[in-house]
Amino acid sequence: MNYPFMPIVTSPEYNAIGPAEAIARELHADQYYYGTGFDFVDYHLTPSVRTIRGLGSDAADEAVFWLHDTVEDTGATLGYLEERGFPQAIVAAVDCLTIRPDESDESNMQRVLVHPGASRLKIVDAERNLIATQELQSTMNPEDYHNCIRKYAGKLILLAGRSFDHNLTLPWSAYIQTRAAFARKALHELYIDEGIAA
Repeated sequence: MNYPFMPIVTSPEYNAIGPAEAIARELHADQYYYGTGFDFVDYHLTPSVRTIRGLGSDAADEAVFWLHDTVEDTGATLGYLEERGFPQAIVAAVDCLTIRPDESDESNMQRVLVHPGASRLKIVDAERNLIATQELQSTMNPEDYHNCIRKYAGKLILLAGRSFDHNLTLPWSAYIQTRAAFARKALHELYIDEGIAA
């Protein structure tokens, strides 16, 4: 699938938020956030969508985030999303955010980085995963905790550094700068914990 090198845009009269949230809740029903007892939709998707809405994004951004894990983590396909009436721009962004079978995180990130809409939504995703990792530290073994901090903070910093290639609104620019600082602080604290930094 070819990705549009432009923000996620659909016709102004089309609002995909309601259908996207409904499908996400249907497909992610009874799924929990990575080995916890927390409902995946309520713990991960809902607060992230709230962040996206607070930054003044349009309905398409919110819809993509509701749907971004449906293909990767459920039995849904991109074709199913098309059949449910979602525009090509939304389906393409979901495809970009989906880690394909046998695809590494690094390869997926390269696809995400060339799609402006997907890249900024991936920042929100990485931030939420980083926050969750910190919140769940007491339930994780140290090695898993350290690996997750490196993974999500590293993604956030990489994405933040490249996101200024695109035309961002002032709220998004400020958000990305503060989230990059948050990720660098998390890594610094990790290095101190590991005895790497003073």
